[in-house]
Amino acid sequence: MKQKGSRVELLIHKLKLEDAGDYTCDTGDRQSSAALKVKALPVLFKQELQNVEAEEDGTAALSCEVTKPDAPVTWRKGSVGLHSSDKYEMRQKGCHVELLIHNLTLEDAGGYRCDSGDRQSSASLKVKALPVLFKQELQNREAEEGDTVTLLCQLTKADVPVEWRQGSAVLEAGDKYEMKQKGPCVELLIRRLGVEDTGDYTCFTRDHQTSAFLRVNGRKERLYK
Repeated sequence: MKQKGSRVELLIHKLKLEDAGDYTCDTGDRQSSAALKVKALPVLFKQELQNVEAEEDGTAALSCEVTKPDAPVTWRKGSVGLHSSDKYEMRQKGCHVELLIHNLTLEDAGGYRCDSGDRQSSASLKVKALPVLFKQELQNREAEEGDTVTLLCQLTKADVPVEWRQGSAVLEAGDKYEMKQKGPCVELLIRRLGVEDTGDYTCFTRDHQTSAFLRVNGRKERLYK
């Protein structure tokens, strides 16, 4: 408070939004009032979001720093607003803001945006696919001419495209061959077996392969056994 002669003055330092309101000067005989309006400073980004690369099934962290502590922000992936869940975890400590994305899938890749209301900061997330391995390899089989045989294996990831071959020949689905896939389990059914079906069979993924030998016993072989 300052007073010089008949002039009286109130100085309010380091204004906050909470300082807005009505102020009154009271002489005891008279009062004079006025309203103070505090205009909020824009919330800017002191440190922008940075592009991130993380592995499938892992956790990615997107972080930035705003100019005002505990300023409310919102997060988006593309045009879709994000909310706290098992998948998304929002953290904020002072001016530091962070989005954690858990259990990453390839679909989580893309552009993310943090919005302070006054400014936006964007970055992209790249998700690196884990290699598809064989949890259960193909096993050698023996069958009789005319029968149907099933070759099966199990992958470390569900619904991954595979290719089947006999030797170097790529097999196509039809009356002879049926390819089945349910989750990580992959099967090849071979119908009406002939001795010419004897040979090596291989299941290929983008990253690995597994092989097994199929022996088909002809009718004459069965007679002499």
